[in-house]
Amino acid sequence: MSSLVELQEKLWLYEDKSRQNNLRLVGLPEGAEGGNAIQFLQTQIPKWLLALQGKVIEIERTHRLYANEDSTRKKARTVIFKLLHYNDRQAILKEARNSPSLSYEGAKLWFFPDFSKGTSQKRKAISERRKRLQQLGIESFLLYPAVVKVLNDHEQILFKTPEDLEKFVSSLDDDTRMESNPATQITDD
Repeated sequence: MSSLVELQEKLWLYEDKSRQNNLRLVGLPEGAEGGNAIQFLQTQIPKWLLALQGKVIEIERTHRLYANEDSTRKKARTVIFKLLHYNDRQAILKEARNSPSLSYEGAKLWFFPDFSKGTSQKRKAISERRKRLQQLGIESFLLYPAVVKVLNDHEQILFKTPEDLEKFVSSLDDDTRMESNPATQITDD
C-alpha cells in the first residue's frame, strides 16, 4: 500500500473519530425545526423513539448540510447533530433500527451515523453486495469502518474489501445457478 493511501486512510480514521458522537437525520422537512434546532430535536427524538421517552437527550450543536447548487429537486437537506454523550447516539441508532416507520408530518425519517466521506464511500460500495446476500438468505453485519461479517453455515467470515465480498457473492450465485439448473450439473454415470 502506498504511503499516500495509508495517509488517506489515517485521515479518514481521525475524521471518523471526531464525528463519533454525530448523527445524521434524513428526511426532516426544511424549517420544521424552527428557530431552535437543538430544542426541537431534544423534544422530538423521545416522541419519535418511544423507548427514549423521559430521557434527556443532550445535544451540543446541530446544522443542516449545504444545498447542492446544481440540484433541481427541492429535497430536504440532511440535519447533522452532535450529541454530548456517545451512549445517547447508540441508543438513538438502536431504537431507530427497531422503529421502521419513523415520520414527521408525513415525511419518512432515518437516522444514520455520521462518517467521513471516505468511510461513507467504502460502506456504500458494499451495500449492493450485502443486499444480494440478504436475497440469498445469508446474514451479514456491517462493522466499522467497512468490514462485512458473514454468517454462512455456522461459520463467520470477514471481508475487508468490496472485491473479496464480490468474489464470495459470485461464488454463491454460481452455486445457486448450479442447483437451480440440473442440466448443468456434472454427474458420474
